[in-house]
Amino acid sequence: MANEKKPRRRKKLRQEWNPHWTLKTVYTLGGTALSLLKIALGAALTVVLILLVCGVVFVGTLGDYLQNDILTEASDWSIDDYDLEKTSFLYYVDSGGNIQQLQQIYTTTDRQIATLDEIPQDLINATVAIEDKRFYEHQGVDWITTVKACMNMFFGGDSQFGGSTITQQLVKNTTDEKSITVQRKVMEIFRAQLLEKEYDKDIIMKEYLNRIYLGKGCYGVKSAAAAYFGKELQSLTVAECASLISITNNPSLFNPYSTSVYMYKGEMRNGQQRNRYRQESVLSEMLNQGYLTEEEYVTAFNQVLVFKDGIDEADRWATCDHCGYGGTVATFTKQGDLYFCPRCGSQTSVSQNASQHVYSWFVDTVILDVATDMALQDGFQWDDMDQASKNYYLEKIQKGGYHIYTTLDMDVQNQVDAIYTNLNNIPTTKSAQQLQSGIVVINNATGDIVALAGGVGEKTDFFAYNKATQAKLQTGSVQKPLSVYAPAFEKGGLSPATVIPDLPLTYDGGAWPKNDSRVYNYSRTIFQGIVSSINAVSANTLSRIGADTGFSFAKYNFQQNYLVDSYVSSNGTPMSDIAIAPLALGALTIGSTVREVTAAYATFANNGVIRTARTYTKVYDSDGKIVLTPDLLEYMCRLNKETGEFVKKITKFYFDFHWEWEHIIGCVINDPLAVAYFINPELCKGFDSYVQIETEGISLGQSVVDSMNFYRKAPNARVLTEVDVYGFFQMFLSRILDQEPEKLDILQDLIRGDLK
Repeated sequence: MANEKKPRRRKKLRQEWNPHWTLKTVYTLGGTALSLLKIALGAALTVVLILLVCGVVFVGTLGDYLQNDILTEASDWSIDDYDLEKTSFLYYVDSGGNIQQLQQIYTTTDRQIATLDEIPQDLINATVAIEDKRFYEHQGVDWITTVKACMNMFFGGDSQFGGSTITQQLVKNTTDEKSITVQRKVMEIFRAQLLEKEYDKDIIMKEYLNRIYLGKGCYGVKSAAAAYFGKELQSLTVAECASLISITNNPSLFNPYSTSVYMYKGEMRNGQQRNRYRQESVLSEMLNQGYLTEEEYVTAFNQVLVFKDGIDEADRWATCDHCGYGGTVATFTKQGDLYFCPRCGSQTSVSQNASQHVYSWFVDTVILDVATDMALQDGFQWDDMDQASKNYYLEKIQKGGYHIYTTLDMDVQNQVDAIYTNLNNIPTTKSAQQLQSGIVVINNATGDIVALAGGVGEKTDFFAYNKATQAKLQTGSVQKPLSVYAPAFEKGGLSPATVIPDLPLTYDGGAWPKNDSRVYNYSRTIFQGIVSSINAVSANTLSRIGADTGFSFAKYNFQQNYLVDSYVSSNGTPMSDIAIAPLALGALTIGSTVREVTAAYATFANNGVIRTARTYTKVYDSDGKIVLTPDLLEYMCRLNKETGEFVKKITKFYFDFHWEWEHIIGCVINDPLAVAYFINPELCKGFDSYVQIETEGISLGQSVVDSMNFYRKAPNARVLTEVDVYGFFQMFLSRILDQEPEKLDILQDLIRGDLK
């Protein structure tokens, strides 16, 4: 047994506890974990550093962007850079001497500018109460409502809740930037803050109320007050103010003229009912914020609003956005609040594209006259302009907020309309074709056109072809007194009793002209020739005085500018009105209008004094500055165009200066007065006195008149204190215009300011 081998004992690894091995294992694992921790911390630190660097870069980039892009662009912006479309007005004087509104003129925007004095405090209070209750506290941005609006946007709150202040809304309405972007909102905030630094709250409120859209083509509260209530803005009640400002939140929803009925706040409501719901909210806010007492609130709440008949869309002009079809809104297909073009079937925004009203013949003519004269002021002749250039001036009137005072006599115009709109008063041809006609009624003494019609029947088109002012026709025998008999009496030494051969002239180898009677009586007096309109007498009279004399007299004494000395027809044929046929028989090269001939003939009834036919007397812009007026300068231009235009140019600076700084229309012309005094001392009154020029001190350069004889020095100057204004201008104008003093016919009226 001793020799038996002991069984081999296997070594059991890691089955017995070994302190040294355990510590080693822990150490190893701890080192690994520490290494991993170091790596993690290093990575985290790296990330933090990267984020920090990126943050710094982002902030720097953002700051640079805000500074160089947003802030720079915002700083370059000004509310004054945006011209508002403003409604223009035409006026006339009624039989009682009162100024009445004749017509509103606008394109797509009916905007009447209201001054601060015209805006009721109740309307301002209503606006603040419902739109921006902290308006008078913030500096352009209400950060409380802005944060609330952001929270609503991100956390699903009331989607109707907005954070824009009145100032921000003014910025948006002015720029018309409606894109929903962060960049636009940031730009709006910067601009609002800059706006508050530049203008006070009252100005911002005024501008806001003049810019907001209130439905039915009305921009601004003044236009809306007239459209919805038929009242002046300052006459609105508290209830009407609340109703009006309710519309701006959503003009299509709260427009009281909307007939669309649909579910709103749990009930089926039309426009007036929806407006009433919103109005109650406005009144409630005004009460809660202390703008109304309880009694005032109850009174306003219980007031039954009486709306004007409204804007009849059926009478308004619209144009399709897609195919350009134009017609009254009534011609468009309406489904609910949507409009569809009758030509292409496309949906279009005609309700926002109104305004080409069919104005009267007279209104059309006034607009064209003012546009023509504005172009002339800028150095352009209307007949030489292309249509795009003409449209510029026409739109300028429609959008410029002008106040135009016309020469219309409504009583006379009504009589003209009664005749011309009734087709039974105008005959037809044998083939039943309606004859056309135009008429101009003029005040002979002033040249004022008091009534006109450009065609027969009802006027249906905007700026229709006017047969009284635009149609150039042959004048026929009407021409004879203008270019034959008047110059014969004035320049030719003839009289009505002068005997003239009633015989044809020899023309192209034949006898010409023929009398209508086909009979020649060998001799007639000029008087007989005029009464019977005898062609041969007219032709022989012109032959005696010369065609040149007749042409010049008619063109310059009767202002027949349509007469041409040379003209080349479309086929290359040279033509001229300096000949017997056009001057003695009225076979004009181009022709004349009813208006031109009427003005020329008014001269006979005005003792030989020509008047330019006019449809307006003066034009003011929206700021009350006179733009056009037939004043002394215009009078000078009428008498002598070249000299008048020269005087206009050299006095323009002084006119502008006196208007801007003194609000005076005119300029001082001391030097011509001094010259006139030496010519005729009777023009002025004054006294002799010692006068000296200060050479030092704060009065350096000023003239000191010793009227009280303080210096006890002998008089060295004549000081003029009174001027015969009419006498001066009579002398001044007659000499520089080469006119006889007694023929300055309306000068006294212009001096007195009686021409209105």
